[in-house]
Amino acid sequence: AICSNSDSVMMVWGCVEDNQITGIQQMDSEGNIKMRYFSFYPWDTRLAGAMDDQNFYLGIMNAGKKQVEIAVYEFGKPRGKILVALPTKPHEEGGDTRWHGRFTASIDGMALNADTVFATITADDALFIIDRATGKIRKQVTISSPRDVKVSNGGLILQSGNKILRLKLTGEVEKTLVNDGVLTDPKALAVDSKGNFYSSGAKGQIAFFSADGKLISKIGKASGSAKTGRYDSNGFGNIMAMTLGPKDDSLWVQDVNTGFPRTSRWSLDGKLKQEWFTFKLDLHAPKINPANPNELLVTNCAFADEPSIKAYELDWNKKTWRPGWFYDNTWDDM
Repeated sequence: AICSNSDSVMMVWGCVEDNQITGIQQMDSEGNIKMRYFSFYPWDTRLAGAMDDQNFYLGIMNAGKKQVEIAVYEFGKPRGKILVALPTKPHEEGGDTRWHGRFTASIDGMALNADTVFATITADDALFIIDRATGKIRKQVTISSPRDVKVSNGGLILQSGNKILRLKLTGEVEKTLVNDGVLTDPKALAVDSKGNFYSSGAKGQIAFFSADGKLISKIGKASGSAKTGRYDSNGFGNIMAMTLGPKDDSLWVQDVNTGFPRTSRWSLDGKLKQEWFTFKLDLHAPKINPANPNELLVTNCAFADEPSIKAYELDWNKKTWRPGWFYDNTWDDM
């Protein structure tokens, strides 16, 4: 997740192995960390988030109880509390993976106004309207494949399948802003103070729309980043979340670009300002490439479903590193 308020950006890791590790960090508009926050359970999976100037709300999958929950944090206090558990049908991991049949569930979008939390569960075709003070579910609305959702101009903007809709705060659909055929599997949404919005799903790019749904421009390299190959900062991979930063001056994006999880900050005319990475700790040490001492090689760990290898470029004089390249394969292809 990634979200913002008038002076901060909150960036969230997808999961930690130990709830005493934070992985939820509040940053200023330049990405400097102001404070870190804790979650609740070992192996909790963090989902969508939303914030205003008083509180931060975070969706969590509680695998132990096989449910999804929304937590609320008060800024300045590192630990929050569970506000509500949302009803969800039993879901299982699919595909030919070691996790096949394991319980899974997701809160896919979240938004706030002064007294309400809005949350979506795509797999259940559900939009939840929740009282912020009590955690009571006021209403559950059936909407086809709801993804990310944002409050805008006294209503909601919501991705529904490949469409983008405008809804009343009570959940009724007012109009379709973007029809089928423009976006493919959009998951992340960001809205500015004027009601203009950004959406993923534009064939590897981010599409920028006016408040009435007119396509204005696109951000990122055409067709996005390659699944495997050399890392290119100008492309987007699988985009998980987006937000407009404080004062609507930057677009912040969480994606996986050619195998590298990334948080990036972009100018509104599409220029990359900054990008950050976390080095993924695996079960064994990476190795310096004996044929290239400026390259660090990392193979996929034993928990991975498919074999892969990635390389980091090292500058020993500057004591810096950056993504180099990534190669992925499937058991079927091998």
